[in-house]
Amino acid sequence: MKKVFLLAPLVVLLALQGYAQHTPTVEMFGGYSHDRILSAGSGEPVHSNGWEASANWNLNHWFGLKADFDGSYC
Repeated sequence: MKKVFLLAPLVVLLALQGYAQHTPTVEMFGGYSHDRILSAGSGEPVHSNGWEASANWNLNHWFGLKADFDGSYC
């Protein structure tokens, strides 16, 4: 029983640390992709290049708006 009383304050302190995390107002991401696909007919590889861009606007710590765009080209 003594161990429980010693462990409980430690658990509470660790939980408070997660509550103190900061939520950024704006988050942005950009990425590139490359795919190598084997053609069904000839078996030759087809190379595809692509991109992705996204932005997230956090209005508060639990609600945000996101725009996400991507494209892929052979």
